[in-house]
Amino acid sequence: MRHVTLNGRFSSVAFGVLLSFAAFGMPGISTGAYPEKPVTLISTFAPGGPVEAVALAIAASAKKYLPQPMEVVTVAGDAGITGAAEAIKANPDGYTLAVSAMGPLTIQTHLLKAPFGPPDDYTPIINLINNPVCLAVRSDSPFKTAKEFIDYAKANPGKLRVGSFVPGSVLHLCAEQLSIKAGIKFQQALVAAAPLALNGLLDGHLDAVSQHHGVFYKAVQEGKVRILGVFEAKRNPVYPDAPTFRELGYDITTSSYNPVIGPKNLPADVLATLETALRKAMEDPVFTEAMKSKGMDVSYEGSDDLRKHLAVDYKNNEKLLESMGLIKSGTAFPSKPIEIIVPFGPGSNVERLLQTTIPYLQKELGKDIWISFVPGGGGSKGMAEVAKTERGGYLLGFTPPRPLLINPKVTKTPYVLGDFTPVAQVGVYYTGLVVPAGSKWRTVQDFIADARKSPESFTYATGGEFSLAHLAMEALNQTCGMKIKHTAFESGAAAVKGVIEGKADITMTDIQAQFGKDGKTRILAIATEKRPPEWPDVPTFKELGYDVVFDVWQGLVAHKNTPAEVVAKLEAAMKKASEKADYRTAVTTGTGATVTFLGSKEWAAKWSKENKVFEDVLGKLGARK
Repeated sequence: MRHVTLNGRFSSVAFGVLLSFAAFGMPGISTGAYPEKPVTLISTFAPGGPVEAVALAIAASAKKYLPQPMEVVTVAGDAGITGAAEAIKANPDGYTLAVSAMGPLTIQTHLLKAPFGPPDDYTPIINLINNPVCLAVRSDSPFKTAKEFIDYAKANPGKLRVGSFVPGSVLHLCAEQLSIKAGIKFQQALVAAAPLALNGLLDGHLDAVSQHHGVFYKAVQEGKVRILGVFEAKRNPVYPDAPTFRELGYDITTSSYNPVIGPKNLPADVLATLETALRKAMEDPVFTEAMKSKGMDVSYEGSDDLRKHLAVDYKNNEKLLESMGLIKSGTAFPSKPIEIIVPFGPGSNVERLLQTTIPYLQKELGKDIWISFVPGGGGSKGMAEVAKTERGGYLLGFTPPRPLLINPKVTKTPYVLGDFTPVAQVGVYYTGLVVPAGSKWRTVQDFIADARKSPESFTYATGGEFSLAHLAMEALNQTCGMKIKHTAFESGAAAVKGVIEGKADITMTDIQAQFGKDGKTRILAIATEKRPPEWPDVPTFKELGYDVVFDVWQGLVAHKNTPAEVVAKLEAAMKKASEKADYRTAVTTGTGATVTFLGSKEWAAKWSKENKVFEDVLGKLGARK
């Protein structure tokens, strides 16, 4: 839930009257000691991560030491910038504070259009936690030591996938510095929240993760995760057997900590009250035990020392970012790495196609490309980040049709199609009608004839309501006058499995390479313009007389205000990559997709045409909002 700070707007005359009332003790004007009402404490990152844990614990402990409670609210976004800015811009009365992190305060503020800079722009109140960064793998990983990990990465450049956080975060910079100083190359998978990174590691989508050590604590205790090394000057007492990377010959010592901050010009008495009360609260067992249970180090630093600490890190991190080319000045695009948001979690078809594409696109552009995972809302959350963030082509989205063309029609999204600029379509996954290999239906006509004879007797499966497959099947229903019941499974793969197991009669789904060849499935027809070369014997719906064309395309999109010359450069680079035979083969064999490049204008025309089709199908379904 977002907390909104209300800033009073009084004229100087009115303000003077209020002061006069206060001086004479008029009714309704309090002269009591701070705080006289609850204090809002903003947690600046998404729920489930270490910052929220710290905020909740200090608020619970502070009840003993403040006459009013601290109420924790979450204001997440822009790698912690949004929540920190909310506290910094609040009235300097001490009633809106934030638990922040060194990342947004000393790193992200250089990278993003932050409304604050060095610690002179706000009030550092107290530091609560030191939260070191570790490199971790699953306990069943073949890498028992950091040396084994590094040696393998050297011998197999680009093969390993390392998860971290958003570009320029302390977690990302630790991994990038290891890559540079060890002379290794791995894929960076940037994940929007700590729980997603841990889940990606445990699920096998990531080979290693650079994360705060508290994120791993429970998993380490349960024997699921092993710490390879720590990015600190000294070994972490929580994991005493894990060496520092400095010990291993790589001087990477990045301090990570969580301070409480407030607006600039907090009154001295308010600052003193907060510093005293919060120090007592962080020494209380309520706080220390909560932090111990999560493997976090309680680390006090008072206001003056914290201000100096932040100022030093602010300057040093600016130099580090410059040395890494992340804030390099220059006129030619691109002059620094490009971030591409995948609006789904690790392991999706979207990610697989993008991962295959990145090495070729990087070669054409001459700069690194980083993937960020921002899942949620059927792709809407990630695409909302692209729509609201104008970075001149340095932030892109890689998306299928649903987040752009379907979601805004069936639910409330913070964007519309016009908020995006199409850069290039990259490839497609074909949609088709699939039955079990032993089905009595040998052709689409067989199926349609039965469905018309026995309305509502059959059930079709898809990977979700309002998925492209769902709309494709509804278009077929509407075209043929059928009334087939829909069952939504959690994914396309689950829908296919459900049909094979007899939980549904037929499925409309993304066509996978093994379909029709695995002895379990048969493809009746494919919803594309022409027969794909991979399935030359399978007819299209169109050639059978049914105008059902629903390609699951995927491609690069940018913010609507991205300069035309930047879009043109990205489009040209993708075109060159798409023409390479080894890339086309890698896409087909590695992802099951087919490279089908379309430039910006062609793709925009396709958007317009398909947008009308989706409006029509959803309108007949009564599903448009």
